[in-house]
Amino acid sequence: MPISRVASSTASCNEKWAATAPVGCQVQGLSTTQRLPRSGEQFPWLATNPNAHGSALLNLPMTQFQLDCSRSRIEFGVRHMLVSTVRGHFSEFEADISVDPNNIEAGQVRAKVDVCSVNTHEKLRDDYLRGEFFAPEKYPAILFSSTRAQLRGRKVTIHGDLTIREVTRSIVLEGTMNGPSEGWSGSPQRLTFDLKGEIERERFGLSFPKTVETVSVVVGKKVSLQLHIELAATAH
Repeated sequence: MPISRVASSTASCNEKWAATAPVGCQVQGLSTTQRLPRSGEQFPWLATNPNAHGSALLNLPMTQFQLDCSRSRIEFGVRHMLVSTVRGHFSEFEADISVDPNNIEAGQVRAKVDVCSVNTHEKLRDDYLRGEFFAPEKYPAILFSSTRAQLRGRKVTIHGDLTIREVTRSIVLEGTMNGPSEGWSGSPQRLTFDLKGEIERERFGLSFPKTVETVSVVVGKKVSLQLHIELAATAH
């Protein structure tokens, strides 16, 4: 499920992805540099390097689900001037997922998000985010690796490691799981998650110019996350 690169007026985004997409991209890991998977690959280095963004993938007898990007959303919100919230989303992302709806605790999720796909519906702000803020020439992707999950009824809690700009912090996502349900006319089983979380951007090295940061009411330091994740079964 390759990422489709997003057109942007920010030169660093265009040049980075245009130069590397055909042959695989480089992402700085916690202690080593690993290549992001090419089209058709399933994060092969995660299975062989237990030190790369969490433990190695487990060979568990469970259903493989594919992320349906067309029906999934990764959204965020940041307080602005105390009276409003700037909202945005990432349009390009992919994941390698193993999940058993009857045993969520055994599931595994590895995901990456193209920082150049950030969109807050304001060109000047987006150009800044796709440039100096996320620095995609050095840090082209946001990475997430689940560490454990809990399910009580339909309430789900997912713990994981989030990596932004080579800084990794633990986060917690909470919400609901729906499904699995059979699709129409024999289409694959579907499973959905609606999740929320919160991070402090400065803990990941995400900051604005000093003139903005000195007045903390201009841009909030906490970022709310909202995810709608829809999965389609690919194997049983």
